[in-house]
Amino acid sequence: AGFQKDEVYIGTAEERAAMGHGDGKGLGGAGHLAGAIILPEEEVDPGMYTAQRNKILTSISMLREQVKESATEEEAAVFEASIAKEVAHLEKINKDQEYHTKKTEEAKDVEMAE
Repeated sequence: AGFQKDEVYIGTAEERAAMGHGDGKGLGGAGHLAGAIILPEEEVDPGMYTAQRNKILTSISMLREQVKESATEEEAAVFEASIAKEVAHLEKINKDQEYHTKKTEEAKDVEMAE
């Protein structure tokens, strides 16, 4: 039907990389397997989540001090809005860790069953 391989249109992986258009790292480079359980090439350090949480908690603490020291209601409102964004970021980190932990355990269960 006149179809050609992708390489004809987009080049090989090596050609794309040479032009600075290398394959993305999203989903471990396996976008065609969306929905599949894909472990990162190396284990994610749980300490990474702790470090991110600590940075955010420090930021929230500093922002709370700024709220106390605010000269106007508007200034305090800006700091409160920043606190809300930091809390939302903290929630996202918690969900990311929970998701990663769950997927890692599922993949280990699959490996053990095989």
